[in-house]
Amino acid sequence: MTPKRLFTALARAEVVTWSLVAVGVAASVATRRHHLLVAFGIVHVIVLVGYLLTTAAVAINHRWLDRVTSRALLAGVIPYATPWFLRWVRRRRELDGDWRLRRNGSIPHSRKEQLLAWTLRRPAQAAAFGVAAAVAVVSAVAWSLPEVPWATP
Repeated sequence: MTPKRLFTALARAEVVTWSLVAVGVAASVATRRHHLLVAFGIVHVIVLVGYLLTTAAVAINHRWLDRVTSRALLAGVIPYATPWFLRWVRRRRELDGDWRLRRNGSIPHSRKEQLLAWTLRRPAQAAAFGVAAAVAVVSAVAWSLPEVPWATP
């Protein structure tokens, strides 16, 4: 999958999950039950983290300027901002090209390029590491949070 297709897919998914969170908030207010909000919130956070990681990978791969990368990251946390950023970055042709750090590609020079090159050259290992790290972080956060009265049976 090209950087352009991956980034576009996650930017669009980000819009969908913002809508799901809005539906979850409305349902929570209307019914005083928070199950949809929690479920949709979890989905949104997963997609948001994917979008932010993809933004970092594309920024490193395409050697984006800091201002372009900052706008991309900001678009991920502002509701419904990713389509506007996507249009802007496509117009500027900032997503054109393939992954330059794959096997037989460019030689990575910085630490972040070395990490991206490893990820692109060993996607299964990188995905396993990412899932393990995500589970560890989510478990640590969930364990450290206080008990929420509406979440207990």
